[in-house]
Amino acid sequence: MTLCGNGTIKLMPGTAGNVPGALVTNWSGACTDISIEGITLDGNASQVTAASMVAINIVDSQRVRIHQVRVHNNNVGQAGGIYLRRSGSSTSAYGCKESQVTACYVQDVAFIGIQAERPTGLSSRGTT
Repeated sequence: MTLCGNGTIKLMPGTAGNVPGALVTNWSGACTDISIEGITLDGNASQVTAASMVAINIVDSQRVRIHQVRVHNNNVGQAGGIYLRRSGSSTSAYGCKESQVTACYVQDVAFIGIQAERPTGLSSRGTT
């Protein structure tokens, strides 16, 4: 999967609820060779009440590359930034494998900015 460009993905005004969600995710199954690059994810905090929205939530995947992504304005409840982790149904002890988070900027999130849950082979550089 590749998601790239100079655009912005913005959470729709009026989004509400307490069920966890994400602007970008593969929650229903593992992926291989994911690239998310050069985009902005805006949580639209002043227009939503969704309490557990994460910008990027990638689970159980291999060769994930997140590069020059900007996450901001996601500060409602336990909203988060960039998560590389295990899914709730995973039987593995580990999350994503052979992944990179580089030159990303995460600002104004309510909970975790960048999470790598039990990664195997993670590289992170130039990320704030």
